[in-house]
Amino acid sequence: MMHLSKTILCTVLWIPLAFLHAQDIEYDKQLGAEGARTVLTQYGIDDSKTSEYVKKVGDNLAGSLTEPIFEYQFNIADTPEPNAFALPGGYVYVTRGLLAMVNTEDELAGVMGHEIIHAYRRHSIKQMKKSILPSILKIPGNIIGAFSPNLGSIINAPSNLFIANYSRKHEKESDELGVGLSAAAGYDPYALAPILERLSAEVELLTGQEEKKGYFSDHPYTPDRVDNINQIAGSARKGTDNRIAQSDNEFLQQLDGMWFGDNPAYGTFNKSRFLHPTLKIGLQFPENWKTINSAQAVGGFSKDNKAVFVLSIPQQQMSPEAYSKLVIEKLQKEYKLEPVKAEPITINGLNGYTVHLYKEQKKQESIGINLTWLASDGNTFQLASAYTDDNQEVTKKIENSFSALSNKEVANIIGHQIKIIAPKEGESLEALCKRTQNTWDVPFTAMANGLSTSQPLSSKRKIKISVEKKFMVEDK
Repeated sequence: MMHLSKTILCTVLWIPLAFLHAQDIEYDKQLGAEGARTVLTQYGIDDSKTSEYVKKVGDNLAGSLTEPIFEYQFNIADTPEPNAFALPGGYVYVTRGLLAMVNTEDELAGVMGHEIIHAYRRHSIKQMKKSILPSILKIPGNIIGAFSPNLGSIINAPSNLFIANYSRKHEKESDELGVGLSAAAGYDPYALAPILERLSAEVELLTGQEEKKGYFSDHPYTPDRVDNINQIAGSARKGTDNRIAQSDNEFLQQLDGMWFGDNPAYGTFNKSRFLHPTLKIGLQFPENWKTINSAQAVGGFSKDNKAVFVLSIPQQQMSPEAYSKLVIEKLQKEYKLEPVKAEPITINGLNGYTVHLYKEQKKQESIGINLTWLASDGNTFQLASAYTDDNQEVTKKIENSFSALSNKEVANIIGHQIKIIAPKEGESLEALCKRTQNTWDVPFTAMANGLSTSQPLSSKRKIKISVEKKFMVEDK
């Protein structure tokens, strides 16, 4: 097997295209286009200077495929989650969260080469029944679906991204062929290994849990992947150097000014309070809830997963009363269900309408559903909650916290941005963090930059830090 892999790498991704074309790649393109629209809606696409740079790196890589079967498209998904993924048909994404961990163009090329291979080898088509992109938007609909099949579609049409939970075989193939692709495009074939190690270290820092090797885990154990990558890289044939950035410092400069964490244009959290400067609304979640924010919605889950709350803006804008009538009509006509209560409501001076559903479960805890629509500043907002009996009060408290923001509150919303700086010669990382008011702590700063916490810094090597920045509405 290892011998076969090296042979494939040395011939720059020779793959039996007759096999690929025997399957209809138009299907890939159709699914990819649908998924791309969902990514745009759910995450948003970063269109900063960094985006153009990422596209150029992707084009370098795709240009080294011997017979590309797709016209590849490269974008930055505007989310803080450190991830990269490929949709069928050649749609390749890296996230802002991943870019914040990358230190060289070679590392970025290693990650993107891996994802290009997933699309090239049509891995997601083979595994697409196992989605690895859970959407918070599915949760209310799925819970409401307990009343009747597909009832959840009344609240939202669940997104359907064809991103596969790749098998170990597919991951290994993408590692090996991706290393060969990045080498063929002139990049360091070893560079995928350090970014994988850094991403694993980030998870350990944020969760406090060390990555463990599990026999039944779908995703390969990082140290094993790194060992395999380093073996394969030694046999990869390197092509002409076509780097966009002429130095690592020049690469880092491409990240300067990129938002880290939430993009305030889609709303941001101040501890457990959600603030949205462009929509001018705020919402308070319980401090111990897990919260998730995206371009399409913001929501949270209770610690015991027995309550969920999601705030969104329906795509079709109608009055709150019109929405309630539409839902009640669908409930009665399609599902033979009657709401327990449907009535006008006023929350913090905002007028709306609410619909309450309830279902008693004989062997399980009963489930309550609240759907509320509120009008604010020309928009209709949808507040959806689902809960067991003992969680009704907490979800109602979240709903009652929804309010319009004053201009002063909007003006004080803070985001975090990546800033690229040059250390003083011999400066310690701790001293640099204090001097620059870095919002990352020393261990995280060291991890993000591939440094040790104690080594003296060189003025010749720039590093990434995070700084606070007030969000201006025009920044969106």
